[in-house]
Amino acid sequence: MRWKKTLMQELRAPSFTFLELGMNRPRALLASHTLECCEGALSRFADNSLLWCVKGKLLCCIGREDEAIECASRALALEEGYTPAHFIKMEALALADRCEEALDELKKCAVREPHEPILMLRETELLCRSSEYDEAFHELKRAIGHGLDLAELSASAKAQRLVELERYGEFAEIMAQVDAP
Repeated sequence: MRWKKTLMQELRAPSFTFLELGMNRPRALLASHTLECCEGALSRFADNSLLWCVKGKLLCCIGREDEAIECASRALALEEGYTPAHFIKMEALALADRCEEALDELKKCAVREPHEPILMLRETELLCRSSEYDEAFHELKRAIGHGLDLAELSASAKAQRLVELERYGEFAEIMAQVDAP
């Protein structure tokens, strides 16, 4: 099974998206319950790298980045080069404002999937945070050229992760296409 299918089906499931929208009491309770279930599964299947990634993703969703990094590292110890673990680690490092380390993890993902547009979008976001706007804009155009899901681009823009790219006139044209009905 390709890592992308695993990542998109298991780690980007609607419940995770719901958790990422913000922390209010119902979301926190859902995250806590889901985390308890995951920990219960890990107590029986501690050698399952996917479960460690799911736990890491949940921890990212509730703002516990350091623990998420540990979970991703644990998954990598079980399965060296496991791309979903590198992706989760990258997300956690980015949330912890450790952009250089996050870019390193992202590059490990890109070795296996060099034409994956979601990786290119994440690199665009990290490059924006590192004030490397020309490179970020180039990477965004590359992602679009490789079939980036416009819903992902829209979500990234709405989360204010691409604000710095507004200086490029072409970016406004791209976003107009995304926002068009």
